[in-house]
Amino acid sequence: MSCFHSPAVVLVAALLASTAAQAQDQPQAPTPAATESPAAARRKLLKVGTGLTRGFELGGFSGLSLPVVLGVEHMVAPNWTVYGNAFSGLQVQSERFSSGRHLPFVRSAGLDAGVRYYYHQAKRQAKGRAAGPFVGNYLALHVPTTSMLLYRPSADAFRLSYDYTAVMGVWGLQRRLGRHGLIDAFVGAGLSNPRFSQYNPQTNTSQPRRQLGIATELGIRLSLVR
Repeated sequence: MSCFHSPAVVLVAALLASTAAQAQDQPQAPTPAATESPAAARRKLLKVGTGLTRGFELGGFSGLSLPVVLGVEHMVAPNWTVYGNAFSGLQVQSERFSSGRHLPFVRSAGLDAGVRYYYHQAKRQAKGRAAGPFVGNYLALHVPTTSMLLYRPSADAFRLSYDYTAVMGVWGLQRRLGRHGLIDAFVGAGLSNPRFSQYNPQTNTSQPRRQLGIATELGIRLSLVR
């Protein structure tokens, strides 16, 4: 399932990703700043970020929810890294319920992990483009798990409930923004186990079920790193 609920948001995200890729991939003079990231001697990158990514929602029942993402990426071999992230969607603005209540501050939460391969590093360096540890275009195997806040009208209460887990193939690009900034734009697809309700005419009730389905992801994440 996509992490966005508005076609306009998806279009803006795609345009921003394309612009970032074109701007960063322009040939430059082969200087150390162009061929190495500032973290060239590091094997681990700590991140705190936000953006158009999991935990972002706009419109409808949820109002506006912005994500906060804490992550770590560790280099295990040349051009190969493993990573993990924890995110929480924080409610900024929401519609009021008929009972007068608003959604709680935390709208969603989740974890993801994966492995990345940064490809064509030598070719990028030869052309004077940004390359090095944690910088470049990549392919990844990505496994996210998310939970969403659900409202139970009968109890007039909220609870954070397991939503789905997915296994995806992802293509992305990651670039440094100065010494402590990072932009990560990505798109992916795979399989997930989303929850849905199945109506039982004999009991006149709906029962929760899970069924294998297609999952997609598109996002841009801006982070501070060290």
